[in-house]
Amino acid sequence: MRSVGFDPTPFSVTSSKILATSIGLALLFCATGEPTDIDLEEVVEIVVSPGQVSLFPWQTQHFVAYGRTHNGDSTSASVNWTASGGQIQSDGTYVANGAPGDYLVVATHTLRTWLADTAYVTVQQPGTSTGDLRITATTTGQDLDPDGYLVVVDGSYSRSIGINGSVTFSNVAVGNHAVQLSDLADNCTVGQNPRTVDVPAEATAETTFDVTCTSLNTGEVAIPIPTDWTDWGTALSPGPAGSWDRLLNRPATMVKKNDVFYLYYIGASGNRADGGPANRKLGVATSTDGISFTRYSGNPVVTHAVGIPNCDECGVFSAGAFVDDDGTVVMYYGGMEETDPGSVDGDVGLATSADGLDFTNWGDVFRHSDGATIGDDELFAIGAYQHGGVYNVYYMAKGGGYDWDLALARGPEITNMSSHEHLDHVSPEVVGAGDPIALSASKMVVPLLKDFSRDDIEMRTTALTTPGDLGQLVEVYDFSDLTRAIVFMDRETQRWYVYYLNLAEDAIRVKTAPVIIR
Repeated sequence: MRSVGFDPTPFSVTSSKILATSIGLALLFCATGEPTDIDLEEVVEIVVSPGQVSLFPWQTQHFVAYGRTHNGDSTSASVNWTASGGQIQSDGTYVANGAPGDYLVVATHTLRTWLADTAYVTVQQPGTSTGDLRITATTTGQDLDPDGYLVVVDGSYSRSIGINGSVTFSNVAVGNHAVQLSDLADNCTVGQNPRTVDVPAEATAETTFDVTCTSLNTGEVAIPIPTDWTDWGTALSPGPAGSWDRLLNRPATMVKKNDVFYLYYIGASGNRADGGPANRKLGVATSTDGISFTRYSGNPVVTHAVGIPNCDECGVFSAGAFVDDDGTVVMYYGGMEETDPGSVDGDVGLATSADGLDFTNWGDVFRHSDGATIGDDELFAIGAYQHGGVYNVYYMAKGGGYDWDLALARGPEITNMSSHEHLDHVSPEVVGAGDPIALSASKMVVPLLKDFSRDDIEMRTTALTTPGDLGQLVEVYDFSDLTRAIVFMDRETQRWYVYYLNLAEDAIRVKTAPVIIR
């Protein structure tokens, strides 16, 4: 079958660097939507050097900008320079503003305007001496914080830091500075925090935060029974007339990062001639309590096969996501593409985000035509997780004798899903709700939405290390108004959540149940 590609424009244009060199893909799609072999020499990231400087009023600094390729090699790149204060010339020569303060210098690729990088300029009072401040975090214990920490200097300057990582603040004014490590998980503690660090002139001051995390698992979380659930009403309503999400198609997946709930959902601009949803895209809404959500103004955040003429069935069909060890939101999605006029197939794509909002779309990770996959027509990701350095994706499979069967892809990297398994002990018509939920340090439950005509949720348990063994059926939820649902559990709020589409209201509603530790 002929495959139709995704919109090649990355989404994370607001980040200081575009995530590109950490992931190598087999294919990249051109703007025409036709597949081409990847050009390993193509620029996929812009880098500005130096990334941070401290200057005095009217002092000059020469910035350089270069590109990086898919291979991670440096290469020349044509950029346009802009500055939020001061003056920047076309060759990268910057003249500092006369007023002390913080300013930005931005290099933007002249053709691929979504590729950009930012340098940070501090204009100091004349006579100020500077040094560097290096901060390190070391984390030990159990259930380590999954998304890292935030370093804050003097209550104003902040940077992300890994759970076992370091960051350096350059050209810091000489003298004492308050340094704080924030965004720690509730089960993690640190010594003196905040603390005062003395920065010497033309030297580097160093400080290390030793973080200790205790186990979250004092026992195994019990799976709620049907009568445990309480309905909280509407969590998200459809968009206004004419919007991309005028119709809500389904809640797709959920993550929690830095105490914020990110509900990813699929919307449609309307209905197709055959009655199905048209032009499906994936957006995100956020919440601090998991009950009431606010749409992200930058929606939609993931699109697929956009702009194909007369293919209003093309788009994003499903998704599964998790927060990786370095804090990256990793999302696998099912993308529908046109094969012949009036026909579509589906493949599993990848999108990643540092903040849960702005995504880089890497296109297909595995395809129905690969040969190793289960199904040779339509593949749709419904759940994902990472454990012990192994990445796992549950997906629905059609074609080649399979009819909405459940399958599992596994691999050592987010783009390497070379192992595929048909979970034939789970009956057909698996139609969603598959993000695994850890019940203990070794056990998880996988919710599966079953049967298009009923939309029952089956709760099946297995070990974290054996995701293909879903033989233990523990509970079934058959809520009368439920369709197209996902299940989520949060230990911090001590709640289970079910997000589901209510067709009568065309709204995503939410039910909760208490977390009980056995």
